[in-house]
Amino acid sequence: MFTAGVEDLVYTAQQLYIRPMSATTPPAKPWESSSVLESGDTAGTAQQLIFQAEALDPGIILAELVAGATSAAPAGTASVNGVAITRYIVIVDLSRSASATGAAPTAYGEVMATEAKSLTDAGGQPSLSVVVELDGHGSLAGLVLQPPGAEVGTLTLRFRDAGTSVTVTEPPADQTVPLNPSSGSSTGVENSSSSEHAG
Repeated sequence: MFTAGVEDLVYTAQQLYIRPMSATTPPAKPWESSSVLESGDTAGTAQQLIFQAEALDPGIILAELVAGATSAAPAGTASVNGVAITRYIVIVDLSRSASATGAAPTAYGEVMATEAKSLTDAGGQPSLSVVVELDGHGSLAGLVLQPPGAEVGTLTLRFRDAGTSVTVTEPPADQTVPLNPSSGSSTGVENSSSSEHAG
């Protein structure tokens, strides 16, 4: 059963950190971590949790758009948090994205290939539909999509304060333990997920 609440995720080029929800006093080491570059070597439930978390990484989603977009069509306008936005539906070829990651971390290509395979295994094409939202300045304001195979439902990402410098700090080593699938981490396993990012 899914329990509502907040989980924190920190992405770096080599590590993924998850701070699961806790119904009790936070433990002395509240963070769990895994090497994203070696996620393919992790088996079972742990691998699924890592894949779910990586599928929510804005860096991967943006890389998919840049490398694999094949078409875009206007999809109307709206107001989000008081900001006027214009929406476009962009079709992304995940197979092309996976083969064009270039200097991006290996994990990017692994996630894209896994998503593409989940679509073709189901008898479909390796294509992903993404709603891209732009503000009046042409800056990215949001993305809405369903990451294939990740079982996270509809993911909504909101972006604000474009151009703002953001510093990502890795959790201290003395507060981190290896990823434990039995800890109760429920990253993304819900009908809908959302996230907001600055910068």
